[in-house]
Amino acid sequence: MNSFVRENLEFSIRIVIPMAFTQILAKLGVEVIARFIIGRFFSFLIGLPVVGNPASIDAYGVDIHDNAIKNHLNVFESDIVPVVINLYTGDVADDIKITILKIQDTPRQLFYETIPLYRNEGVILGGSYIIYIKNLLFSEAGEYLIKTSYGDQESEIRVTVLPIARMYVQPVAWSDSVEVAKSKSQTFTISASGGTVKGVTVTKIFGPDWIIVSQASLGDIPDGSFKTFTVTASPPAGTTGSFDYLIRVSCTEGEPKSIDISGTITVAPISSVEVRTSNVRLIVGGDEFARIILSKAPAGLAGYELIVRLVPQAGSQQDVADIVDIRFPEWAGLTDKSIGDDLARFRAVDIGDRVRVGSEEIVLAEVVLRGKAEGTMRIELVVVRMDDDGGGSIPVTTRNGVLEVVRVLGPPPVEENLPTPRDLDGDGLYEDLNGNGRLDYDDVVKFFRHFDDPVITQYSRYYDFNRNGRLDYDDIVELFKRVQ
Repeated sequence: MNSFVRENLEFSIRIVIPMAFTQILAKLGVEVIARFIIGRFFSFLIGLPVVGNPASIDAYGVDIHDNAIKNHLNVFESDIVPVVINLYTGDVADDIKITILKIQDTPRQLFYETIPLYRNEGVILGGSYIIYIKNLLFSEAGEYLIKTSYGDQESEIRVTVLPIARMYVQPVAWSDSVEVAKSKSQTFTISASGGTVKGVTVTKIFGPDWIIVSQASLGDIPDGSFKTFTVTASPPAGTTGSFDYLIRVSCTEGEPKSIDISGTITVAPISSVEVRTSNVRLIVGGDEFARIILSKAPAGLAGYELIVRLVPQAGSQQDVADIVDIRFPEWAGLTDKSIGDDLARFRAVDIGDRVRVGSEEIVLAEVVLRGKAEGTMRIELVVVRMDDDGGGSIPVTTRNGVLEVVRVLGPPPVEENLPTPRDLDGDGLYEDLNGNGRLDYDDVVKFFRHFDDPVITQYSRYYDFNRNGRLDYDDIVELFKRVQ
């Protein structure tokens, strides 16, 4: 049995003319006349040809729904084919042979079966029989023959199996996160194979109103081609949470008749824009700067006005450093500044429109500090005003920094004959543990090897890479991430 034809073919036999009737007539001495009259009369009733041979086989492809002759099927379309056998002989019937062939350059036999007819010793057989071949299913297009044979009689049905158009959709799922009052879109592709997929439509079955399908009707899609449509999620202001949706792609001709697309859209609040300052560590009498950064400018940046002040930490000397200067970036076309020992007020305007919409990590200024005595202070930020390119106010949050003034800068070497560890980016953390002037995997190895040694534990503030106020193994992980 070949894979082209469904394996679980079923057969049943129905006797059309009761044999008992012919046997009664035979006992009355008119069996030949009985066979002749009854066989021809019944053949006339059911429309079968009358033949003079002892037996004949007539096969028809009959649709089960309307009993009309059917000479073609679609791939994967199941049908029932009756095979009609007329017997006009008194001999005991031999078995009926059913063969299915696929016609190509060399005919290939796909199925062969012998079906035993009704047998009863000493009983003269006569009449018509119908053998039903059920669940006939082809999985490949082409020309097929269904052949039946009984003795020296043969008959065949030629069946054309037509290719069936199949519809595909990619992708069949889309889940995403979108900020409230913003939009995200996903494009879907519908393609056809094996024939033209007709009457393609796209329908949103359920989901919020702000999930929109770009096109409801796509028409016909020829074999080997494709069409696309877009789904857009645009949650309005005030929307929060997760929202499920279901979109159905359907066709009037093709298989399958529908394909569903589903997913979940999570609405996130608008991400905040942050102004932050870096931490600074310097020695008494030395200068260093704190860099002030705007995390992003969703609508551009027209200008700003800021205040920076130094606030003593609890338990620390009151005055450990002074603000000595404010340095502006190149994009700042107009600037102004007013500087005191522990407070500076400054502003800048982007005359050349160099900070574009969507810019990120924008340097606003550098605050130059000078150490006076050992101790720590908080570098506090106040945003007086910040405008976007449209003249609107930019809502921001602030993140303050820490200023540390020490008499001797930095931790000692982690091993003999190694240079002193170095702070490569001025953030007060000494990621270059081997002191070779760059960050590499050997720094991670040194950190792990000496993690419990006094050269690390007594200077933990210089290796607190996760900034949680203590030394732990996650600091090793954070240093490793920096190397990557």
